[in-house]
Amino acid sequence: MAPYSVKQRWIWAMFSLSDTTAPPITYIFQNTLLMPWRQTQEANRPVPRMVMAKKQSRAYRHQKTPSSVPAATATDSSVTAAVTRNLAAGRTSVCRMAQAAQCAVVPVDMGMAGDSVPGVVNCRIAAGTQDFTQGPAMTRAEAIDAIAAGIALVRAQKAQGVHLLATGEMGIGNTTTSSAVAAVLLGQPIETMTGRGAGLSDEGLARKMDAIRRGIAVNTPDAADPLDVLAKLGGFDLAGLCGVFLGGALEGIPVLMDGFISGVAALCAVRLCPAAAKAVFASHCSSEPAARLVLEALGKIPLLTAGLHLGEGTGAVASIPLWDMALAVYDHCYSFAEGGITPYTPQC
Repeated sequence: MAPYSVKQRWIWAMFSLSDTTAPPITYIFQNTLLMPWRQTQEANRPVPRMVMAKKQSRAYRHQKTPSSVPAATATDSSVTAAVTRNLAAGRTSVCRMAQAAQCAVVPVDMGMAGDSVPGVVNCRIAAGTQDFTQGPAMTRAEAIDAIAAGIALVRAQKAQGVHLLATGEMGIGNTTTSSAVAAVLLGQPIETMTGRGAGLSDEGLARKMDAIRRGIAVNTPDAADPLDVLAKLGGFDLAGLCGVFLGGALEGIPVLMDGFISGVAALCAVRLCPAAAKAVFASHCSSEPAARLVLEALGKIPLLTAGLHLGEGTGAVASIPLWDMALAVYDHCYSFAEGGITPYTPQC
């Protein structure tokens, strides 16, 4: 069979769904999942099937020094290490949800402060980034290395037969770096892009915004250079996740965003390579204030809006059963002709 072009694959998916006897209820499946998914698939696979999903969970700690971001968080870096150990043991919220969704959790250490944790994939760039209120969080070379590690992770998962990836992260302080990066890339006020994270008080929120304000002032990131913004204000988790989205586009693997943090990573990927947008899929809209602004900037529609704020990739995993349902309709629902029904005539 000759390879299909992207346009042909899009038409194939649209034709197949438009002939299914549930057009009024398949809009979100057709326009948010299946037709965009068709564009990411290999041309000789006319009907995509999800065999298994694996989640790239980044256990990460941002700062080596305690002068800024830790003062803007509700807990310290010991929580990152503790949750990482529980991720490796399969005891966290996302691990339990993944069991129900029939997918596997793959914890990845992109650069925690402290020692490596057994059972976690070691992609450490360094033992934490630098304090971005004093200078760049990482060097440009470190940012590139972290992105490359994310791409390599996608290739490794594809080699194992994975057809869908869901992203997530876990680490104290990473809404701070994400808000900083998003504020610069979207040209939005810090106040608009910054939320309470894991539950900051008013005083803690003020410290968090002050840290972001100082980080941007000290580093003067170039909004036209996403890699510059990522290196100066981001973290190894953001850079690694950015690489996962780029890797998904390169390898034809759909990649689910989780919430605000992985959404900012996807934004970095799309700003670096606009074509990467074809591999990015929104799972839900986080309750973090800037989450919807990031989704709008990416032009992505979330499948779920449930006020989720748990992290670990839980929102992305929660959306996976919807993919199974969409494919069940796509693959097995009878056509109008088979059901003896006159096809609907669109009214709008």
